Amino acid sequence: MPNVSGSRRLLVGAVAGVAFLLASAPAWADVKGVSDGNDVPGPLDIKRVAHGHAGASVTHTLTTFQPFSSSLLRDPYGITFQFDTNGSPASFERFVFVFWGNGRLRAALTTRTRFVASVRVSRPNARAVRITVRKALLNAGGYRWLAATFFPGGRGFDVAPNRSVVFHDLTAPAITQLGFPDPSTNASATLTFPVGFTLADPSGIRSWQLQRRLAGTAAWTTVAQGAGTGAKNPQVTGVEGETYEFRIRATDRAGNTRTSGIRVVSVPFDDANALFGTAYTGNVTVGAGGDSFLDSLHLLLPADMANPVAGTFTHTFAGTSVAVIASTGGTATVTIDGGPPELLDTSAAGPRTKVFERTGLTPGPHTIVIVAQPGAAVSLDGFVFR
Repeated sequence: MPNVSGSRRLLVGAVAGVAFLLASAPAWADVKGVSDGNDVPGPLDIKRVAHGHAGASVTHTLTTFQPFSSSLLRDPYGITFQFDTNGSPASFERFVFVFWGNGRLRAALTTRTRFVASVRVSRPNARAVRITVRKALLNAGGYRWLAATFFPGGRGFDVAPNRSVVFHDLTAPAITQLGFPDPSTNASATLTFPVGFTLADPSGIRSWQLQRRLAGTAAWTTVAQGAGTGAKNPQVTGVEGETYEFRIRATDRAGNTRTSGIRVVSVPFDDANALFGTAYTGNVTVGAGGDSFLDSLHLLLPADMANPVAGTFTHTFAGTSVAVIASTGGTATVTIDGGPPELLDTSAAGPRTKVFERTGLTPGPHTIVIVAQPGAAVSLDGFVFR
């Protein structure tokens, strides 16, 4: 076990009084480094201390105003980094001491009472010392820290930062996907629809991107972007009949990045799309309404004296699923590929409601037939084929 001398124990005690006050102050956001003025005459007057991380390790680099030799770090000279790893508001419970021992520069991680592990230490230049510590020895999610030097003369020690502690954020942002309407008509009567998500991170969000791709393709395209935590509700515009995959990528101010899971949104074909030019037969009329998708409806009416053939929709599509979008109305029968009819009841439907869905079809062509039944008209508003 490396020897932690009495002077260095004294340093812990001396800095602890300052640390008690600093630890109760708000931590800085993840600024990656802090500067310190030329305020304590001596060879270890701190100019800047920075942190970073990569892989399983974190680094802390202390730079002084003056160059110094590694062999200087004998008692009563020393450098220490102090860490709050458990969120305690008024104490630091882990320390890394940098010192000269047995003919070389050394660093040791300790608690207040015991040695924990040796730490890799290096000299990037004649004014700097860098330590590299495994995240698991501190806190894999993040921690607060300060650095101090001890040397004769002046006030005897220098601390950075002077008025707070620094938060080192090691956790990627939290992404909560809230509103991805599927189909898009659940949220919009047009081709433009909102999606919703929230972002949270203790050091703040430097940037986020909402990315989209056509289902079944590989390339992602950014369709909205921004910065900051909190609720986000970007509007995106799609194309009739397309199915999209969405994801969010967010990077915090410490450089940690998270990519969300994928959400799927289909934009229906409107009932008036040219694709259905010959799909409507029998007793059918065209309507419109402010709540309908793209301001159009096709009404399938039951047979009557004027038109003895009930309103019918027939369409052949390629895919493994089909959904019908409609608004409040009557009943109809639905058959897929000539199978047994199923009752489609739209009496409780609101505007742009998915009233029927069949999934798990075998890949290839399939035919859907919708036939109005006696009673109120069935107001068809759109179709989703996947």
